Amino acid sequence: MDVAVIITLFNGEKWIRQTLESVLSQEDPPSEVVVVDDGSEDNSPEIVRAFSGVTGV
Repeated sequence: MDVAVIITLFNGEKWIRQTLESVLSQEDPPSEVVVVDDGSEDNSPEIVRAFSGVTGV
């Protein structure tokens, strides 16, 4: 099955790492993960960029 995951993000530094780890560790991982940032002012965009295979920040 071909699945894409879209995650919205705004100042989610506290949760985004755990969220992405959970999504990427699924038994049948998604073919695409896109994070849409809405102007975060914390370090969450940098955390997202550290994950390979995740786009959109």
